[in-house]
Amino acid sequence: MPRTKKTSDLKASPENAEWMKSHSREDLRALAGELSGRGEDVSDIMRAITDLEEVEAEEEEWERTRVDADDE
Repeated sequence: MPRTKKTSDLKASPENAEWMKSHSREDLRALAGELSGRGEDVSDIMRAITDLEEVEAEEEEWERTRVDADDE
């Protein structure tokens, strides 16, 4: 799978970055659920979570295949 993004390329506001230091992705999902329950549009938040998961999976795959190639 080609690497389309790098985790380091993801930008967050200082406030969001600080919040994420002490909260998990599940906390973010719970917050999105709460906001959605109040009628807020959380599609951008959910898309950002999905994008983050895809980036992490691509990085893991890249690391795994790089290590496997080094073993050959």
